[in-house]
Amino acid sequence: GKTDYRARVRLINQDKNKYNTPKYRFVVRF
Repeated sequence: GKTDYRARVRLINQDKNKYNTPKYRFVVRF
């Protein structure tokens, strides 16, 4: 639920440099 969403956003934020693709950005926006 919310925990999964937060954990995913946190991971993406940490690896923002590595995953700077539009696909990941779309997930972060959600």
